[in-house]
Amino acid sequence: METIFSVDFKRIDKGQAFIPVMDRGFLYGDSIYEAVRTYRGRLFLLKEHFERLENSALRLSLKIPFTLKELQNHLNQLIGKQETDFYIRIIVTRGEDSAFDLNPSRPLKPKTIVAISDNHEYPSDFYTKGINVTIVSVRRNSKSALDPEIKSGNYLNNILAVMEAKSKGTNDALMINENGHVTECTTSNFFIVKKVICL
Repeated sequence: METIFSVDFKRIDKGQAFIPVMDRGFLYGDSIYEAVRTYRGRLFLLKEHFERLENSALRLSLKIPFTLKELQNHLNQLIGKQETDFYIRIIVTRGEDSAFDLNPSRPLKPKTIVAISDNHEYPSDFYTKGINVTIVSVRRNSKSALDPEIKSGNYLNNILAVMEAKSKGTNDALMINENGHVTECTTSNFFIVKKVICL
């Protein structure tokens, strides 16, 4: 399926889906996002994702320009009656600025971008044989540098990590923090099973 786009809740053809070059999300990564999926065309945990989006916005002093109900209605309209497993990315930028200024002191109009595509499925042998990961030199952002409670559009930390992992011939990077503690992979959580108890 070709990716479906909407900007400010207006569906737009792929070739017309643009944001202004002075948008702060493009210039500085001054944006937040959530990734939602569907199962057979039904939105999964949208309320919880919206609440997390609100939390990110609050921490950035960014106003979300839509309600949960408006978002739900818009997504259902875009999806239609297709009983498909979709990947949905909801992005809210602080909006277009008139000057190159890091301080967002002027009132701006936030911009909303929605992209819907087929849900990405990992190959079945990833689940039966596993994958190769490597600990990379790129450290996970420090909590004191970037609040992990903010799902920011700035993904450079993860991009550098996965590039290093791929250069070493592995599927993904296992990222550790400045204290040497395991945190996560570049786009997924990481769990360790220490003990299995059979009842």
